[in-house]
Amino acid sequence: VTLYAVEKYIIKPFTKESQCSFVEALPSTAGPQPSRWFVSHWWGEPIKDFIACLEQHNHDFWRNSNAKDHDDRGGGMTIDTPYWICAYAINQWDTEKIAPDPSKSAFAEAMKIAKYRTVSILDKEGVVFNRIWCVYEVYLTLLASKRKKESSSSEWAIYTAHQHQFEYKERKWDQ
Repeated sequence: VTLYAVEKYIIKPFTKESQCSFVEALPSTAGPQPSRWFVSHWWGEPIKDFIACLEQHNHDFWRNSNAKDHDDRGGGMTIDTPYWICAYAINQWDTEKIAPDPSKSAFAEAMKIAKYRTVSILDKEGVVFNRIWCVYEVYLTLLASKRKKESSSSEWAIYTAHQHQFEYKERKWDQ
């Protein structure tokens, strides 16, 4: 099951009456929940892999409990730590409102709120890095990291539910 199916069979039916985003349609007593991490991914990966990656990410960053590193490194994670995931945060009934200038999009705003802490979900085939939006999101994260003006908390994490092997081949200039 992919996010395409979740959008068709869960998100759209649940929000049909309200015509708002899934997150807005959910009852919450917590009030505003600014995202600690922005999730960059594509809708074609299996949901079970997507969830496994975020569970591992949450577990890994939960350990950052040093007071100084707590926010800078995205630590202090709990089961309730908010992630920004486009399918749930964007109104799927009004996608025409996506800004023509990507720097003014809801995606860019969400990244700014998350202090450019981005977790990329790497699918088995690496399709995520063939998607222009995903590449742009990584670009913004790395740019913020380089500038350090907008956020000293900028961080990029990559997670996958698949085993990937990197094979290094020696080239002439490596010798």
